[in-house]
Amino acid sequence: MIHTSYGRSLLSAVLCICCSQTFVDASARELRFAPAFAVALEAYVGSTTEAAVVAEIRKITDSTYPPQPASPPFPVPKNMSTWFPEPVWLKKRKELKRKEREKREERKREERKERQRQALIDVIKTYRLRFHEEREAQMERVNPL
Repeated sequence: MIHTSYGRSLLSAVLCICCSQTFVDASARELRFAPAFAVALEAYVGSTTEAAVVAEIRKITDSTYPPQPASPPFPVPKNMSTWFPEPVWLKKRKELKRKEREKREERKREERKERQRQALIDVIKTYRLRFHEEREAQMERVNPL
């Protein structure tokens, strides 16, 4: 699952949210980081925050689609006896147009990746606070003072 963008997105969201929770609670000082992170991870797994994050990430990754090839393969002439070679200037023009098209498509792919990355960051920021509030409520239920 880590080989897909969806799996990597889930992993990075879990790591960011749980690290944030660990440091917001300041439990990393008391318990050391590893045990404090394990506690945050245990609280996150199965929480409503996890379900919401998974749903948001699913929406983001489902909206992207695999990139299409830059240009279709050139058709082979059916009758080679009637096929004439293209002039050099026409070949250069077609090559320039193909390169421009490939650059445009590459820019679109990069913009799509950037939008996906920004959407993931927005999801993490949104649910980090929500998870912190749920964790505080859980701690208050366990240790009412």
